[in-house]
Amino acid sequence: MKFFNFFTSLKKVLLLNIFIAFLILVSLIIGIFFLYKDTKVVLKEQLFNSLNSVVSSYVKDIDYRDVEKLSNPEMYTSDEYKRVVSTLSKIVNYYPEVSFAYIEKIQKNKEGSEEVVFLADGWSLNPYANTDSDNTNNIDINRDGLISEDDELTYITEIYENAPIKSIKEGYKNIYIDNTFHTDEWGRFITGYAPIKNDIGETVAVLAVDIRDVTFDKILGNISQLFFIFSLVVLGSVLILLSLFLVVFIKKENLNKTLDEEKSLVIGLVGHEMKTPLARIRWLLSAAREELANGDPKVNKHIKEAYDESVKGSDFSKIILDVSRIQFGKLKLNFEKIELNTMVQDIREDVEFMFREKNVLFKNEVPGIIFSADPYYFLLALKNIISNAIKYSHDGGEVVVSAKENKDTLEISVTDSGIGIPKEEREKILSGFYRAMNTKETTGHGLGMYLAYQIIKHHEGELEIYSEEGKGSRFTIVIPKK
Repeated sequence: MKFFNFFTSLKKVLLLNIFIAFLILVSLIIGIFFLYKDTKVVLKEQLFNSLNSVVSSYVKDIDYRDVEKLSNPEMYTSDEYKRVVSTLSKIVNYYPEVSFAYIEKIQKNKEGSEEVVFLADGWSLNPYANTDSDNTNNIDINRDGLISEDDELTYITEIYENAPIKSIKEGYKNIYIDNTFHTDEWGRFITGYAPIKNDIGETVAVLAVDIRDVTFDKILGNISQLFFIFSLVVLGSVLILLSLFLVVFIKKENLNKTLDEEKSLVIGLVGHEMKTPLARIRWLLSAAREELANGDPKVNKHIKEAYDESVKGSDFSKIILDVSRIQFGKLKLNFEKIELNTMVQDIREDVEFMFREKNVLFKNEVPGIIFSADPYYFLLALKNIISNAIKYSHDGGEVVVSAKENKDTLEISVTDSGIGIPKEEREKILSGFYRAMNTKETTGHGLGMYLAYQIIKHHEGELEIYSEEGKGSRFTIVIPKK
């Protein structure tokens, strides 16, 4: 029984730990998801702010007159081109996350349609560096270690085939950061635009600065790794704490088990050692009372009182032995068919002196019900509950025993008009060696209700307590019908 109780408690703690770990894990995942989402938004906003700062700062260094003179590819050797490219190169060189810095404009083609053309690029003063015969001036724009079409440089008035013309038009009006990635032949980018205006406020071209998606993804990837490591650390910490809690619980339960076994052993030894001398004292007192039947009345009175006390001691030793059997899991029940009304009458006769001493009215309202239980132990449980009801009743009160049959259960109720039990102490009185705070003026050892409760549990039943302090109590035994 003890091992079973320990296993049940351990199972509950394990399930509780798993439930707590699950809640923490779910909360952690949800928290990290929203934190990651918010971080992504913040990073994107910071990226936009950086682009805004770059284009708004460097567009002031570009002279619109230089830009207006860039009208054909051969002008890449001109001073105007060199001045413009010099500014664009500063952007590329000073900001590692920037992939491209260039100038573009919208113009009408021969068919009258709008098209976008490049005017300058910040990677090189020579737009033909990667395609001419001189390999010493090659530029690995995408840093993949190869010079290929992906490293193409743009020349003056080269048509931008897949240009995001809507975004460029926004850039013609004001500084504008495109909030979506744009894909073209050079890759996938987020772009910031700033208008290059002449003296009368007309836009002649736009400065465009690209940040490649892999740069943004790399930043997010690093953040993701940090979040992942953080999650593992937190989850690991939680699991360690739960494991420590489990270890402490097991040690605590083992200690409690050891203490309970030692307590039960002491109780059993005390009960066993008390049983024989009390029985002998009772026998000797009984013999002495018969021999002194015609003697001094005071002697007879003292012998009778000593005999009564020995009976009480003997009954208490039986209770201790029964408690010891329960503690060690050795309580064995022998089920028999019992007539409930007869059992209640037997109990009433056995505790008649208590009713008379307290002037308590006893009412047996139990119908003729046949049920299955251990005749000794169930009678003991019911007797303890009835005795308690009498003991804590007021003088002139009443104790009522009633019963009813349900489909699958039998309910036996003992109702008194006594002192009642404080709400916070109703469960405690079933724990053993505990007596409610309002019972201090009445003698007792706190084992009767514990023993009754344990016997009912061994009958696969429950003991329900309904009480109101100062107005009485009702104890209801609910056992399955067999």
